[in-house]
Amino acid sequence: MIEMTADGKPPIQKKDIETSYTSEVYFESMFLGHIPANGKTSKNVGHICGFRGCIWELQVNNKEFSIIDEAQHGRNIENCHVPWCARHLCQNNGACISDSEDWFCECPRLYSGKLCQFATCENNPCGNGATCVPKLGTDIVCLCPYGRSGPFCTDAVAVTQPRFSGTDDFGYTSFLAYSRVSDISSHHEFHLKFQLANNHSALQNNLIFFTGQKGHGLDGDDFLAVGLLTGRVVYTYNLGSGVARIRSEPLDLSLGIHTVRLGRSFREGWLKVDDHKNKSVIGPGRLVGLNVFSEFYVGGYSEYTPGLLPNGANFKNGFQDCPCLSSGCIFTVQARTEKDGRFRGLGNPEGHPSSGRSVGQCGATPCGVVECHNGGTCADGGSTVYCHYPTGWRGALCAETVSPCDPEHDPPHRCNRGATCIPSPQGYACHCPLGTTGSYCEQGDFLCISLVNGSIQLRYNLGDRTITLETLQKVATNGSTWHMVKAGRFGAGYLDLDGIRMTEKASTKMSILDTNTDFYIGGVSSLNRVNPSAIANEPVGFHGCVQEVIINNQELQLTELGAKGGSNVGDCDGTACGTTETDSLIIWMGKAQNEDNDFPAIGLHNQTLKIAVNLGERIAVPMSYSNDTFCCNKWHHVAIIQNQTLIKAYVNNSLILFEDIDPNRRFTALNYDGICYLGGFEYGRKLVIKSKKTFYVKSQGSCSMDDHKIFELPKPHSILLGYKFSNDSTPFL
Repeated sequence: MIEMTADGKPPIQKKDIETSYTSEVYFESMFLGHIPANGKTSKNVGHICGFRGCIWELQVNNKEFSIIDEAQHGRNIENCHVPWCARHLCQNNGACISDSEDWFCECPRLYSGKLCQFATCENNPCGNGATCVPKLGTDIVCLCPYGRSGPFCTDAVAVTQPRFSGTDDFGYTSFLAYSRVSDISSHHEFHLKFQLANNHSALQNNLIFFTGQKGHGLDGDDFLAVGLLTGRVVYTYNLGSGVARIRSEPLDLSLGIHTVRLGRSFREGWLKVDDHKNKSVIGPGRLVGLNVFSEFYVGGYSEYTPGLLPNGANFKNGFQDCPCLSSGCIFTVQARTEKDGRFRGLGNPEGHPSSGRSVGQCGATPCGVVECHNGGTCADGGSTVYCHYPTGWRGALCAETVSPCDPEHDPPHRCNRGATCIPSPQGYACHCPLGTTGSYCEQGDFLCISLVNGSIQLRYNLGDRTITLETLQKVATNGSTWHMVKAGRFGAGYLDLDGIRMTEKASTKMSILDTNTDFYIGGVSSLNRVNPSAIANEPVGFHGCVQEVIINNQELQLTELGAKGGSNVGDCDGTACGTTETDSLIIWMGKAQNEDNDFPAIGLHNQTLKIAVNLGERIAVPMSYSNDTFCCNKWHHVAIIQNQTLIKAYVNNSLILFEDIDPNRRFTALNYDGICYLGGFEYGRKLVIKSKKTFYVKSQGSCSMDDHKIFELPKPHSILLGYKFSNDSTPFL
């Protein structure tokens, strides 16, 4: 009998009563998407068409397969684009990057976390791998790992009954993580005991424990979770076709310790709390197996952001979240699985967590051994401890005075934005950026022309307010187009790009531009000295060519003798920039003496990637990737992996090629004799001849290798290459 179900609908069954009973069935290879030409099929199958679409994941008998990495052969496979970044918004100006399987936020400096939601320290004085978070100014707090305590997490602490403090002031939760609990697909049973610090904590929305899948916030993610919600214990799980939920009766808050017993057998789950009656539920849909792959988290989550957890498991806080920073305790968590008939503690070895954060010993507080000076008060977060300091004091123990320039000083200094506050015996002084003056850098005249998101922007200030004009059209970035920019003031300000003019609608009250600095082109000697009001974003130097500058009908001499000073300025000869060749070689590995020599080669064809491989018989037909163009001023990371005749290629961590170049496997080894060429061959050797017309000219880009190894060539062979294409023939440094 076979059975099939899709999208949680009732299953379809088919029985064959004529076939004799067989105890075991043996299968050969498993194919996804199509069957190769030399594959064996039953005559009863009929005509087979290849699948067109995307396959997300594959599980067989509760085992999940890595579809790409565990494949033995394949052909014409590309990455499936999943718009992860449309669902997840990175915080603090983080950039979302995704592929077919996952997504992540590329965080700016001093931010971390899945969503870039956590501020990080400039320097980390914490010990034993503690998490360092900024407090105020330059002060920090060390969130201690499991088994450590103290202001800098240098003190050892024995934990036999874990004490959790919920979500702290910095967005982190205290938690313990245990190795994945196996054998809970069909059956499981858990016992636990916990103690609340006060009645207020029972009314919170807090997680007690969780285990589940990756956690993209999807409805179909399998998970198992237990938490507190408005004075009740809530037990939820999802087997892949919907959330099952059981809520206990309200807790008797006069009890010191609460006992929870819960379990599941296939779709049916049950919950018993204290002396309440047993409650049960049947999970929706037809799926009966719980497939979870994560660690088992108790009290919180390593990066507790409810939006990252599966729907139905997203309790808003860690266990025992209370404004008074009281902490609750979880005494025991024991599990019994389908293959283990006895209850046993979590972890391997039993009872030992693999990691944790801000977890102390129940009934103890690290504030007993920390003395906060000058009226400071001790804050206790499990094993994490720090001092709340009064006005005028700072430091781990409130023993340092606050400087007038420190952000926490009351009142704050009056230096304008962009100015640098310098402490002095009389108080402080303000170091002004370019274009400002005055005791607090409050007076500022400037004129600035900049490139902002492809548009030209003019900003100027005559002493009262900043005027901004920005072109509607964008400048070309192809490296071959010159633009004419005209900007200035004649009563009102104006900005002209290639003959299209914009004019200031309302003129400023003041009429004189009073500046006393040099005139800078392309950048300034120190970018952090630029008046923040003169630019839209963080200042960066100009990358490109400047052919002519005329100020009030006077042309500036853009030469070494004509300029007062400068640095990092090269020559631009006024011709069109860019690499115009249609074919060029980036890397070649092998002797390249005759057509039977082995080689892998990477190059370009019409600004698209070309890959060719020869394992000894002939030059393989070059394989091209045309879904992206490879042009100026951008780094590209290319990885080629060869496993016998199977070739995989990745560009910027995305799979672009999955090809078996010789299914018959006449030649499977790459014999390249340790010879590698970058950009072309030595002088006197014709590239077009040696490559058998695969490539024609040498590359004019810039190539950068890994900091530690140029090539990694284990068996199976792999080539790792980072490559940047410049907008002219001058190498980038």
